[in-house]
Amino acid sequence: MILKYMNRLSLTALLLFVSYTGFSQAQKAPAGKLFFEKVYLHTDRDYYSTGDDMWFKAYLVDAQTNIPLGYTNNLYVDLVDPNAKIINTETVFMANGLGKGDFKLADSIPAGTYRLRAYTNWMRNFGDNFIFEKTITISNTIIDKQGAAGAAAKTLAKQNKPAVIATTKGKSIIRFFPEGGSMVNDVTGIVAFKAEDPNGKDVSVKASIISSTGDTVARFNSTAQGTGLFVFTPEANKTYAVKGAFNNNQPFTTTLPAALAKGYTIHTSDADPEHLRIIISTNQATLADNPDKEIVLTARHTGLRVLNATAKFQEMQISATLPKKQFPAGVSSITIYDKQQHPQCERLIFIPDSISAKALTVKTDKIVYASKEKVTLNIKAADARNNPLKANLSVAVVDAKVVPAGDGNIVSYLMLQSEVRGKIEHPERYFDTTNTNRFKQIDLLLMTQGWRDFVWKRLADTAIRISYPAEDGFAVSGRLRAKFANKPIPNTNVTLTIKGPVVGQAYLTKTDSAGKYYFKGVPFTGGKDITLAAFDDKQKKVGLIQMDSLNKAAIPANPVRQFTVDTVSQVAFLNADAVRSRGKQRLSDTLKLKELTIKANKYDQLFNQTVTKFGYPDLTYPVTSKYYFYNSLRDFLIHEVPGARVNDVDTVYFLGAQFDVEKNRDSQKKIVPRFIANGREDVDDISNGIYLDLTMDVINKVTVRHVLGQTVSAASSTGTYGTGAGGDVYLIFLDLKPNAMEKAQLSMVNAHVDGYYEARTFYKPVYNAGNQGKPDSRTAIFWEPDVITDASGTATLTFFNADPKTNIRVVVQGLTEKGTPVVSGTTYMVK
Repeated sequence: MILKYMNRLSLTALLLFVSYTGFSQAQKAPAGKLFFEKVYLHTDRDYYSTGDDMWFKAYLVDAQTNIPLGYTNNLYVDLVDPNAKIINTETVFMANGLGKGDFKLADSIPAGTYRLRAYTNWMRNFGDNFIFEKTITISNTIIDKQGAAGAAAKTLAKQNKPAVIATTKGKSIIRFFPEGGSMVNDVTGIVAFKAEDPNGKDVSVKASIISSTGDTVARFNSTAQGTGLFVFTPEANKTYAVKGAFNNNQPFTTTLPAALAKGYTIHTSDADPEHLRIIISTNQATLADNPDKEIVLTARHTGLRVLNATAKFQEMQISATLPKKQFPAGVSSITIYDKQQHPQCERLIFIPDSISAKALTVKTDKIVYASKEKVTLNIKAADARNNPLKANLSVAVVDAKVVPAGDGNIVSYLMLQSEVRGKIEHPERYFDTTNTNRFKQIDLLLMTQGWRDFVWKRLADTAIRISYPAEDGFAVSGRLRAKFANKPIPNTNVTLTIKGPVVGQAYLTKTDSAGKYYFKGVPFTGGKDITLAAFDDKQKKVGLIQMDSLNKAAIPANPVRQFTVDTVSQVAFLNADAVRSRGKQRLSDTLKLKELTIKANKYDQLFNQTVTKFGYPDLTYPVTSKYYFYNSLRDFLIHEVPGARVNDVDTVYFLGAQFDVEKNRDSQKKIVPRFIANGREDVDDISNGIYLDLTMDVINKVTVRHVLGQTVSAASSTGTYGTGAGGDVYLIFLDLKPNAMEKAQLSMVNAHVDGYYEARTFYKPVYNAGNQGKPDSRTAIFWEPDVITDASGTATLTFFNADPKTNIRVVVQGLTEKGTPVVSGTTYMVK
């Protein structure tokens, strides 16, 4: 691009760079500070058959440094089917940011494309921005020795797609992305574009740009990935049409985004391997509104500011030269602000780790082996100067003829995929040193999928409210109250007993002034039966003990949405209320509940009012053993019944509409439900707490009925029974087993909880000349999630091949102790 006016300003001396310090062990949680987490799962492969085992290693890191984290010990891993239903969940213990687990794929699992998700409780505070997802293909065919199922698996991946929300209807589409965010009248800039078919797949495009005066002012062609860019200078008082064709046979006509009358553009160039060049341009109309002619240039890496400088226009352009070596490796954003700190334009850049490049070398002792022969695998981690590196790694060895190579790895995910929007096809190619165009390809990717939608900018523009704490283990909490009054019992003993095969573990605490008790960091592994009991200093049982649910509602799994990018006017930054509302969704929000209608009179007479059904269907739940894992009826209601909520004193309520006379509008009121047990309604809501604490095994059936009150009712101590004419009333009918109330031990709670998943050990056969064992047709030859290099940066592993004559792929991934993701691999043959 020809620069007519240039005021060259070196900003090197003005850089404020953040220094990064390596840790020999995981970081600890900063008290009261905001932090971000990322997680990556390395699976032994991406293609499976029913009956296989899926093995994974989890890496939980600080999202801003990639150093393994010690903030969180609980990682939730979900297996999601093609219809967005969570079919299996594990809680994995993370020791200093590292953990492992596995899923057994049942024979009954249908073939299709599945997703593997991972997240922490802390990540819920930021919506879905940091949730890890990867695609897993599951076949229901038996993998044979000849590898025929490998081709079948590829075909299956294409044919059995998950539920998709289409972004277009029947037509391909092209989107334009002016560099920095917007075009500005009379300012020459770069415009990127991306063309897709209705399913989000890349399509080629060829087109011309025609002005409103009929002149053809530019032409462009796409790359094979449907992307490209062109240089363009919009003129004031002109509009521009785009006419062309997709795949050379689908004609289309559209328009370019309108240019701004005033504003700034930004252009970056990394032609110099040592420096990044930034050119900021504007027009005369903009400078006329800015007498000081000053702007602020800011750069951030994963939310951390690494540059802050003021620059002043003397002509229409400013040129800045920045040393790349002072930028952290990975994706950073460069933003231009006016003097009022309003962002004007933004550009994402990628800085490779070229100065202190890390290398991971993987070699086998031979390149050709016999069936069931022993293999010795040597791994070495070193920096560019061949200095040894300490690294924590995971190793997967699979039959390459049966299992296609997967997309992406820990390097491409932490350095790129987690920072841009939408699916990236073959992300590993951007880090393949044999790909000479990789940096140009990354830059074009950032100009399209990363355009004006950078996660850190959205978070920075959002008032984040922390609702979900970081979990350093399982916590058992609850409240102790009087049996027949909603009154807390403070300073009282509460014991927690974890039942074991011989001797149980016991813990003791006291309730606080609000009657709350709390056991932190309880070591639950696998399924455990526990007992909570409350007693005074004379060992006498007292009160009604209530336990908070340990069955945390999973984050709903949404159907796969194809990649879209909004225009400038459509950019949707994170909304704090939206984040909170998503975080509060319950598992029941993702389930389609069967609604059954109970035959009843149109009117019901309660002790103090008449209520009527108004078209709301009854929700009926026959209670079977599948509901027994809930700690109480309270726990069942808030997880299974749509709209049920619980307040800080553990009272269940629903939200109902009420006309607010003073404010002259509708408002929502907390409606405490009324219980009718075995046909009997209690006139005092003190009994409600006793009903809520019943265990599910003493209940035959639960029916929830939403009705409308016909007369003004009295208020209860914890909510409102009815709200006058047309007011909402919720009735909960309980069909209780005989003596259900007598069996309740109010001062004691028995529950079954599921703790950390107990990871299995990968089967590693040992063969020798005299012991060839049974026929061995394994597809997964070897899996080792815990490999640590020694002081010399090396690690040595041994394993045995299976029977098939085939090609074997070895993949090694992991992190160095300073947070640098590394990946390497090799192949060998079995003849």
